[in-house]
Amino acid sequence: MRRLRDERGSTVVTAIVLLAMMMMMGLATAGLVDGQQEESGRERARESSLNLNEGVLYAQAFVLARNWPSGDGSVAFPATCGSGSATTTYCPNRDTLAAAGPAGGGSANFTAADYRAGATWTTKVRDNGGVMEDFYYSEQADVAQAGCPVTPCTKDHNGDRQLWVQVSTKVHGRPRSVVALLQLEEFKEAFPTNAVTAGHVTVSNNGNHGGRALVDITGSQIAVRCDPADPACIVSNRTSHIQPRTFAQLPATQTAALSPTQLQRLKARAIADGRYFESCPPANANLAGEVVWVEECSGSYGSSLQTVPCPSGYPGLSANGGCINTPASPGILIWHKGTAKFTGNDTFVGLIHMANDSDGTGGTTGTVLETGGGFQIFGAASVDGGGGLKVGSAGVPNIKFFPNVFNSLASYGTAGLVQNTWRELDASG
Repeated sequence: MRRLRDERGSTVVTAIVLLAMMMMMGLATAGLVDGQQEESGRERARESSLNLNEGVLYAQAFVLARNWPSGDGSVAFPATCGSGSATTTYCPNRDTLAAAGPAGGGSANFTAADYRAGATWTTKVRDNGGVMEDFYYSEQADVAQAGCPVTPCTKDHNGDRQLWVQVSTKVHGRPRSVVALLQLEEFKEAFPTNAVTAGHVTVSNNGNHGGRALVDITGSQIAVRCDPADPACIVSNRTSHIQPRTFAQLPATQTAALSPTQLQRLKARAIADGRYFESCPPANANLAGEVVWVEECSGSYGSSLQTVPCPSGYPGLSANGGCINTPASPGILIWHKGTAKFTGNDTFVGLIHMANDSDGTGGTTGTVLETGGGFQIFGAASVDGGGGLKVGSAGVPNIKFFPNVFNSLASYGTAGLVQNTWRELDASG
């Protein structure tokens, strides 16, 4: 029998070999797990970067919907916006995006650990003109575009209401870059389809004009906020001055044709289109445009306003002078506060709406809109509140109802993604 102190045999050697094999397997397993964890971390960072990318894209779309850079007078967007730049009207709010922003994440939407350090983003807004009409080339994004007044072209120079937006993000050193074509959508605005809407109406002309109407509302009516049977409500020296004599009294609660919310949307569009006047437009102003806004003015305008030749083929359209807008492209002129008088021989094609400060303290109950001479409104006229419309001397119908002017009344809605234009760029561009 072997003694316990006998050291002969292979048990110890076998144990050492097995222990070594187990250690190697453990190290291999640990290395595999570590590699998988690293890959998982990289994948998470890439996905986090893409999520931030899409968030910034929609934030830029939100900004564009409210400040679309179109029209000759609109402000061009910055060449780039970024997480390190100061927040402006034309850039996404950096404090509401990644928590790594200057605000420290207090109001951020992306607050996970990946976004708390080392998360950055930049955006580029570019016109889809020239070589980038159908496809976005990152290497062409910063070069000059023919005819565009700014380089790079950061405004809707071609006027098609479409713009490219490129967003580049980096989370934990993992870059992602996407681009998409955004299109500005229009929001149709409802408006009473009356030839005239006002607190009261006066036709001051005394002439017979051969029995011809000075206010031709054929196909519509005059809607007033007073009793049409009251002699002071609709004043006309001759029954022939208003034809046909179709009148309606508005409910006492209907004091404005447009709500304050509608007015704000239309004002925002006028600003975006570069058709906004903070005070009285000059005597030779261009009042043409789908939506033109005059904030506050009490002024009189003659034959110096900018016009285009009036087309033929539209019964009742004056041919005495030029046209502000055309029947094919009518517009709305919104006079927010104050009064306006138009004389001369020109024709405004569209809707003249005197808001009469309806969304504020309210305006005057006197005459707010006055026409005279050979000036014509080919479309409709509206005065909010108790304000009145006055039609003076005329060689042509001062107001000729044209129903098509209500069809194109629209503000700007959202800036939506054009289908099949979203794609990811390589990390370098």
